[in-house]
Order: sequence, then C-alpha cells, then structure tokens
Amino acid sequence: MYCLRKRDREKTVPIGSYPGGNDEPGQDEPDEITVKDLKYKLNHDKKTATVIGPANKNIKKITIPDTVKSQNGTVYKVTAIANKAFKGCKKATETTIGKNVQSIGKDAYNGCKSLKKITIKTKNLTLKSVGKNAFKKIAKKVTVKCPKGMKESYKKILAKKGMPKTATYK
Repeated sequence: MYCLRKRDREKTVPIGSYPGGNDEPGQDEPDEITVKDLKYKLNHDKKTATVIGPANKNIKKITIPDTVKSQNGTVYKVTAIANKAFKGCKKATETTIGKNVQSIGKDAYNGCKSLKKITIKTKNLTLKSVGKNAFKKIAKKVTVKCPKGMKESYKKILAKKGMPKTATYK
C-alpha cells in the first residue's frame, strides 16, 4: 500500500513496511548491539548472540545473560563469548556465564587480574568449546561455582585452559 507525500506528490512511501522497505522483521537491525554494559554480535538467521566485549574496559561485574533483546524486541540466545572478549579487563572482580553459552573463545578472560568469582550456569562446555588461555592470568584465589554434577569435569577442562591451580571449585 502506498501513500503520496503532501509536499512532494511524485515520491511514494510504503506504509507498514520496515525501515529500508524490507518486509522481513529483524533484517534491518544492526549486526552489533550494546545491552547493559556488554557488546553483542547478532546472528539474525539462528537468533543467537555472541558477547564480543564490554562497553567499558573498567567493568567490575560481568554478567552474561541467557538471552538478550534487540531494539525491535527480537530475543537472541547468548551462545558464545568471543576470543579476547574481556582480555585485560583488570577491574573485573566477578563474572556469571549464562546457561545458553556453548563456547568461550581463546583469551576471553586473559589478564583479568582481579577476577575472583566465576559462576558458570551452563552445562554445555567441553574441552573443545573452551579456547586456549581463556582463564589465564586471573586472580590466583578464584572461586568457581559450577552447575550440579559438572564440578569434576569443569575442573579438568578449565585447568587446561589457564585456570590457576589454586582455584576453588564449588
């Protein structure tokens, strides 16, 4: 359906279509968004999001949610943490990793010297899905809270990915 503009009768403007004239929702959304201090890269086809970093390197508490909502209201599952996402966030003291996260990129938390508390809600992490040095150079007295029944397997996985040997698992 079209309507003529009052000030310029030669031009037509589609009514009810999404910006850019595309009638598919989500197609004109940005590929990257920032929600609650974190930046995300969106995959519109799979409705998934990857955390690519903080909006501010001085972030203290990093909470990776299960889902994130875009500007137009589309819900995306947060399934990954990108390579080097929080590398060098020296003031970060704690992080919570949501239940939909399936992979953590290499060097994701490398150099987060003050990171003393890690809460992992996901049961989807494997040796292959956690990148090299993902937890290298974090606080030596870190406490890792794991989901029920995952403590021993996560202890082995994370030890190979840079987690300090002095880490406490709960």
